[in-house]
Amino acid sequence: MNIIKSAITLSLAAAMWVFCHVSCNSAWIS
Repeated sequence: MNIIKSAITLSLAAAMWVFCHVSCNSAWIS
């Protein structure tokens, strides 16, 4: 159960990081 919770938290953090990175890159380009 704890492992699953950790995996979800980690994937959520990764998704947020990717989203921020992409949006920062788009802002930089345009």
